[in-house]
Amino acid sequence: MGSSARVVIGVAVIIDQGQVVVTRRHRGAHLELLDEFPGGHVEPGETIEECVRREAGEETGLGVETAGTITTVDHRYPDRQVEIHFVRCRLRDERPEKFPVDSHGARWVDLDRLADLRFPAANAAVLNRLADRRTADPSP
Repeated sequence: MGSSARVVIGVAVIIDQGQVVVTRRHRGAHLELLDEFPGGHVEPGETIEECVRREAGEETGLGVETAGTITTVDHRYPDRQVEIHFVRCRLRDERPEKFPVDSHGARWVDLDRLADLRFPAANAAVLNRLADRRTADPSP
């Protein structure tokens, strides 16, 4: 992929009970083995919200409702430009004991433990926002 390519990505920031879902990038993928939130490329004709719901389901099996954009980041990596939409999400149903799908090492992480993980550089802005519990947790 050339440096002029722009990739639009929708990311599900699924928050419940002071925790957030974190997954891990596959070996061989761009930024392999780093931690991330579920998400992926927005398909042609798909809205950001549709992408976020689809990716959350594909990567974790969780049904989510979108609850607004936390932040949007434009970031340049050496081989690509990305526009990442970090969308706050709530579980549509009761929190399951185990993830129905776990193709990406999905796990619940306490919001105050996110700083201990290794995320791509493009995640810095959303991680800073999530460090503020009042901004991060959409539950009443």
